[in-house]
Amino acid sequence: MWPAAAELGVGRGAGWRHPAPLVQWGHSEEEQRTLRARAQRLAEWGHPCRSADPGELSALAPGVDPASCRASELVVHDDAAWYDAPLLARTLLDRAAALGADIRYDSPVTALLRDGERVCGAEARGRRFEADHVVNCAGPDAGHIAA
Repeated sequence: MWPAAAELGVGRGAGWRHPAPLVQWGHSEEEQRTLRARAQRLAEWGHPCRSADPGELSALAPGVDPASCRASELVVHDDAAWYDAPLLARTLLDRAAALGADIRYDSPVTALLRDGERVCGAEARGRRFEADHVVNCAGPDAGHIAA
């Protein structure tokens, strides 16, 4: 677990992180080889993943039809999880605010302020906001804002 994880509640059952094993298999021998190689590389980096028999599929992923898997082995990532993105974003913003970040809602950015190649702030609703760091959270408009 990374150092800031405890600050975000990871070790205390954070409501935005939902552990669930990730089960993968390939439909061809080439896909299986790719998955095995990736799993081996991840295991070497310390990521907990393992091979499993396809007979375990019903127990690992009860909602998956076992007939859909014709592979000779599964790759299982036991520490995988899905994230409630809106709740995680709120948690991150709350933590950033607690550390002094100035969070602005309903303030569409119309321009980035620059000092040479460095972004040093943003303009929104006719106001200029200078900053040491700028995070582009414009969603689908992020590319447009960055341009």
